[in-house]
Amino acid sequence: MIRELDAAATEVAVPALGSLLADAVAQGASVNFLAGFTQEAAEAFWRGQLPGLATGTTRLLVAEEGGVLMGTVLLFLATQPNAPFRAEIGKMIVHSSRRRRGIAGAIKALADAGAVMVLARAREGLDAGGLA
Repeated sequence: MIRELDAAATEVAVPALGSLLADAVAQGASVNFLAGFTQEAAEAFWRGQLPGLATGTTRLLVAEEGGVLMGTVLLFLATQPNAPFRAEIGKMIVHSSRRRRGIAGAIKALADAGAVMVLARAREGLDAGGLA
């Protein structure tokens, strides 16, 4: 199942999100962290996303199976007044034990759909903060 986590749900999920990120780094994923990256540092990264999640400028999609976190993708919405149509995708991560099952493609497709909605809303002159 793929779902969006708000700031409160993300805060609860920080330990699992940290484990996922630490696993990715340990397996050599290019996600802006170096070898030796700790669980504590990974959890700090996710806690650092909470303000953006609370304001809606960051969106977090997670893939889960049986309540176990398998993957993530972040969608960062531009806040500049001249770029309401911009969004960036980041931290698309799938746990090393769950790779090659189509999880990354599924969560990226939803993130892409969210980014397309940002563009459509910007073209319509509406608030680009929501995906729904």
